Amino acid sequence: MPAKISGIKEEGKEEEEANSLLGLEVEGLTLELARKYGIEHESGVIIMSVESGSPAEEAGIKRGDIIKEINHKKINNIADYNKAVAKSSIKEGVLLLIKREDQTFFVNIQIGD
Repeated sequence: MPAKISGIKEEGKEEEEANSLLGLEVEGLTLELARKYGIEHESGVIIMSVESGSPAEEAGIKRGDIIKEINHKKINNIADYNKAVAKSSIKEGVLLLIKREDQTFFVNIQIGD
């Protein structure tokens, strides 16, 4: 089941507000999903959807991208993802290591002005 990005801490913001701030839905990268997308099975989470007009979309994140790290913390599964996001700061942004096809690159998602 997809998980929206959650748990970002900022002075009283609720988890649901943080979900909509980045505009990402992710799912653990299972063998079945890897086959469906024609990619190698590996650790990480796969982006299932990116909300139109969201900071994630503006940063160039796409459906099917694989998140390998968040803020330099390795992401093996949804539990790692949720833990890393919970420790993120909206003010500093969220740094993602993304794998897209044969390329791996960092993307910094900034929220707000």
